Amino acid sequence: CLGVIQVTLHRGYRYSLAHLVDRALAGLAEKLTLPAPEVKTQVLDFFRTRLKNLWAEEHPAEVVEAVLAAGFDDLVATRARLSAVDQMLGDPGFRALAEGFSRTNIVEKAKSIDVREVDPQLFEKDAERALYKSFLAARQQVDEHLRVDDYAAVLQGFATLQRPLDQFFTDVMVMAEDPKVRDNRLRLLAEVRELFGRVADFGRMDLKRVGGGGREAR
Repeated sequence: CLGVIQVTLHRGYRYSLAHLVDRALAGLAEKLTLPAPEVKTQVLDFFRTRLKNLWAEEHPAEVVEAVLAAGFDDLVATRARLSAVDQMLGDPGFRALAEGFSRTNIVEKAKSIDVREVDPQLFEKDAERALYKSFLAARQQVDEHLRVDDYAAVLQGFATLQRPLDQFFTDVMVMAEDPKVRDNRLRLLAEVRELFGRVADFGRMDLKRVGGGGREAR
Protein backbone atom coordinates (compact mmCIF):
# COMPACT_ATOMS: atom_id res chain seq x y z
CA CYS A 1 0.00 0.00 0.00
CA LEU A 2 2.68 2.50 1.03
CA GLY A 3 4.76 1.47 -1.97
CA VAL A 4 1.84 2.14 -4.32
CA ILE A 5 1.32 5.56 -2.74
CA GLN A 6 4.97 6.55 -2.95
CA VAL A 7 5.39 5.45 -6.57
CA THR A 8 2.15 7.16 -7.58
CA LEU A 9 3.12 10.44 -5.98
CA HIS A 10 6.74 10.33 -7.13
CA ARG A 11 5.84 9.67 -10.77
CA GLY A 12 2.64 11.71 -10.77
CA TYR A 13 0.41 8.88 -11.97
CA ARG A 14 -3.25 9.90 -12.34
CA TYR A 15 -5.91 7.24 -11.87
CA SER A 16 -9.00 6.42 -9.84
CA LEU A 17 -7.99 4.51 -6.72
CA ALA A 18 -11.51 3.10 -6.34
CA HIS A 19 -11.47 1.83 -9.92
CA LEU A 20 -8.04 0.28 -9.40
CA VAL A 21 -9.28 -1.56 -6.31
CA ASP A 22 -12.37 -2.75 -8.22
CA ARG A 23 -10.19 -4.23 -10.97
CA ALA A 24 -7.93 -5.94 -8.43
CA LEU A 25 -10.89 -7.47 -6.59
CA ALA A 26 -12.43 -8.66 -9.85
CA GLY A 27 -9.27 -10.65 -10.51
CA LEU A 28 -9.43 -12.15 -7.01
CA ALA A 29 -13.17 -12.83 -6.96
CA GLU A 30 -12.84 -16.59 -6.45
CA LYS A 31 -10.45 -16.14 -3.53
CA LEU A 32 -12.41 -13.57 -1.55
CA THR A 33 -13.89 -14.75 1.75
CA LEU A 34 -15.91 -11.56 2.23
CA PRO A 35 -18.22 -9.66 -0.12
CA ALA A 36 -16.26 -7.53 -2.58
CA PRO A 37 -17.84 -4.21 -1.43
CA GLU A 38 -16.80 -4.94 2.16
CA VAL A 39 -13.25 -5.75 1.11
CA LYS A 40 -13.13 -2.60 -1.00
CA THR A 41 -14.14 -0.49 1.99
CA GLN A 42 -11.42 -2.09 4.09
CA VAL A 43 -8.78 -1.51 1.40
CA LEU A 44 -9.73 2.15 0.93
CA ASP A 45 -9.77 2.69 4.69
CA PHE A 46 -6.27 1.21 4.83
CA PHE A 47 -5.11 3.60 2.09
CA ARG A 48 -6.68 6.51 3.93
CA THR A 49 -4.84 5.63 7.15
CA ARG A 50 -1.55 5.30 5.29
CA LEU A 51 -2.06 8.67 3.59
CA LYS A 52 -2.93 10.36 6.86
CA ASN A 53 0.14 8.98 8.62
CA LEU A 54 2.41 9.84 5.69
CA TRP A 55 1.21 13.40 5.21
CA ALA A 56 0.89 14.14 8.93
CA GLU A 57 4.68 14.07 9.03
CA GLU A 58 4.72 17.37 7.11
CA HIS A 59 1.25 18.86 7.70
CA PRO A 60 -1.03 19.28 10.74
CA ALA A 61 -3.06 16.10 11.22
CA GLU A 62 -6.35 18.03 11.33
CA VAL A 63 -5.61 19.62 7.95
CA VAL A 64 -4.78 16.22 6.47
CA GLU A 65 -7.99 14.73 7.85
CA ALA A 66 -10.04 17.64 6.49
CA VAL A 67 -8.60 17.20 3.00
CA LEU A 68 -9.02 13.42 3.03
CA ALA A 69 -12.65 13.89 4.09
CA ALA A 70 -13.24 15.59 0.72
CA GLY A 71 -12.03 12.43 -1.03
CA PHE A 72 -8.73 10.85 -2.06
CA ASP A 73 -9.62 8.90 -5.20
CA ASP A 74 -6.91 10.74 -7.15
CA LEU A 75 -3.81 10.66 -4.95
CA VAL A 76 -1.89 13.29 -6.91
CA ALA A 77 -4.81 15.71 -6.86
CA THR A 78 -5.37 15.07 -3.15
CA ARG A 79 -1.76 15.96 -2.36
CA ALA A 80 -2.12 19.16 -4.39
CA ARG A 81 -5.28 20.07 -2.46
CA LEU A 82 -3.51 19.44 0.82
CA SER A 83 -0.57 21.65 -0.08
CA ALA A 84 -2.85 24.47 -1.24
CA VAL A 85 -5.03 24.36 1.89
CA ASP A 86 -2.05 24.22 4.25
CA GLN A 87 -0.41 27.15 2.50
CA MET A 88 -3.58 29.27 2.43
CA LEU A 89 -4.14 28.72 6.16
CA GLY A 90 -1.08 30.91 6.66
CA ASP A 91 -3.05 33.81 5.17
CA PRO A 92 -4.98 35.70 7.89
CA GLY A 93 -7.72 36.61 5.40
CA PHE A 94 -8.33 33.01 4.44
CA ARG A 95 -8.26 31.90 8.07
CA ALA A 96 -10.96 34.48 8.79
CA LEU A 97 -13.04 33.00 5.96
CA ALA A 98 -12.55 29.47 7.26
CA GLU A 99 -13.57 30.57 10.74
CA GLY A 100 -16.69 32.21 9.32
CA PHE A 101 -17.42 29.04 7.39
CA SER A 102 -17.59 27.12 10.68
CA ARG A 103 -20.83 28.99 11.42
CA THR A 104 -22.48 27.08 8.58
CA ASN A 105 -22.44 24.07 10.92
CA ILE A 106 -26.00 25.10 11.69
CA VAL A 107 -26.91 23.09 8.58
CA GLU A 108 -25.80 19.89 10.26
CA LYS A 109 -27.85 20.69 13.35
CA ALA A 110 -31.03 21.09 11.30
CA LYS A 111 -33.16 17.95 11.33
CA SER A 112 -33.94 18.20 7.63
CA ILE A 113 -34.08 20.62 4.72
CA ASP A 114 -37.25 20.22 2.68
CA VAL A 115 -36.03 22.08 -0.42
CA ARG A 116 -33.48 20.81 -2.93
CA GLU A 117 -32.72 24.09 -4.66
CA VAL A 118 -32.39 27.69 -3.53
CA ASP A 119 -35.35 29.86 -4.49
CA PRO A 120 -34.24 33.51 -4.85
CA GLN A 121 -37.89 34.57 -4.68
CA LEU A 122 -37.93 33.64 -1.00
CA PHE A 123 -35.08 35.96 -0.06
CA GLU A 124 -36.14 38.70 2.35
CA LYS A 125 -32.78 40.34 3.13
CA ASP A 126 -30.22 41.99 0.87
CA ALA A 127 -27.56 39.91 2.61
CA GLU A 128 -29.22 36.73 1.32
CA ARG A 129 -29.24 38.04 -2.22
CA ALA A 130 -25.62 39.19 -1.98
CA LEU A 131 -24.41 35.84 -0.65
CA TYR A 132 -26.29 33.91 -3.33
CA LYS A 133 -24.92 36.12 -6.10
CA SER A 134 -21.37 35.76 -4.77
CA PHE A 135 -21.85 32.01 -4.37
CA LEU A 136 -22.93 31.55 -7.99
CA ALA A 137 -19.93 33.54 -9.24
CA ALA A 138 -17.53 31.65 -6.96
CA ARG A 139 -18.97 28.27 -8.01
CA GLN A 140 -18.35 29.06 -11.67
CA GLN A 141 -14.74 30.03 -10.93
CA VAL A 142 -14.23 26.95 -8.78
CA ASP A 143 -15.55 24.64 -11.51
CA GLU A 144 -13.13 26.17 -14.01
CA HIS A 145 -10.11 25.94 -11.72
CA LEU A 146 -10.88 22.40 -10.57
CA ARG A 147 -10.80 21.22 -14.17
CA VAL A 148 -7.12 22.19 -14.34
CA ASP A 149 -6.24 21.25 -10.74
CA ASP A 150 -5.46 24.86 -9.80
CA TYR A 151 -6.33 24.53 -6.13
CA ALA A 152 -4.68 27.77 -5.08
CA ALA A 153 -7.04 29.59 -7.45
CA VAL A 154 -9.96 27.56 -6.10
CA LEU A 155 -9.22 28.72 -2.58
CA GLN A 156 -8.84 32.29 -3.75
CA GLY A 157 -12.30 31.94 -5.27
CA PHE A 158 -13.60 30.86 -1.87
CA ALA A 159 -12.11 34.04 -0.39
CA THR A 160 -14.61 36.15 -2.35
CA LEU A 161 -17.32 34.74 -0.07
CA GLN A 162 -15.84 36.07 3.18
CA ARG A 163 -17.63 39.42 3.34
CA PRO A 164 -21.03 38.28 2.02
CA LEU A 165 -20.94 35.28 4.36
CA ASP A 166 -20.09 37.45 7.37
CA GLN A 167 -22.82 39.93 6.41
CA PHE A 168 -25.30 37.10 6.00
CA PHE A 169 -24.78 35.93 9.56
CA THR A 170 -24.95 39.52 10.83
CA ASP A 171 -28.21 40.44 9.08
CA VAL A 172 -30.09 37.17 8.65
CA MET A 173 -31.83 34.96 11.19
CA VAL A 174 -31.36 31.57 9.59
CA MET A 175 -33.94 29.75 11.68
CA ALA A 176 -36.88 31.90 10.61
CA GLU A 177 -40.40 31.07 11.75
CA ASP A 178 -41.61 30.60 8.18
CA PRO A 179 -40.48 27.05 7.28
CA LYS A 180 -40.10 27.89 3.59
CA VAL A 181 -37.84 30.87 4.32
CA ARG A 182 -35.89 28.86 6.90
CA ASP A 183 -35.31 25.88 4.62
CA ASN A 184 -34.32 28.18 1.77
CA ARG A 185 -31.67 29.80 3.95
CA LEU A 186 -30.43 26.43 5.14
CA ARG A 187 -30.23 25.21 1.53
CA LEU A 188 -28.16 28.26 0.59
CA LEU A 189 -25.72 27.55 3.41
CA ALA A 190 -25.69 23.85 2.50
CA GLU A 191 -24.65 24.71 -1.04
CA VAL A 192 -21.86 26.94 0.27
CA ARG A 193 -20.69 24.04 2.45
CA GLU A 194 -20.81 21.66 -0.51
CA LEU A 195 -18.69 24.05 -2.55
CA PHE A 196 -16.02 24.26 0.14
CA GLY A 197 -16.29 20.51 0.66
CA ARG A 198 -14.94 19.86 -2.81
CA VAL A 199 -11.53 20.79 -1.43
CA ALA A 200 -11.67 20.05 2.31
CA ASP A 201 -14.04 19.69 5.23
CA PHE A 202 -13.02 22.86 7.02
CA GLY A 203 -15.36 22.06 9.89
CA ARG A 204 -12.90 19.38 11.00
CA MET A 205 -10.17 21.93 11.75
CA ASP A 206 -9.66 23.87 14.98
CA LEU A 207 -8.36 27.06 13.38
CA LYS A 208 -7.31 28.51 16.73
CA ARG A 209 -4.79 25.70 17.01
CA VAL A 210 -3.90 24.79 13.46
CA GLY A 211 -1.63 27.13 11.52
CA GLY A 212 -0.53 27.11 7.90
CA GLY A 213 2.70 25.80 6.44
CA GLY A 214 2.69 22.59 8.48
CA ARG A 215 2.79 24.39 11.82
CA GLU A 216 0.66 24.37 14.90
CA ALA A 217 -0.61 27.86 15.69
CA ARG A 218 0.95 29.36 18.79
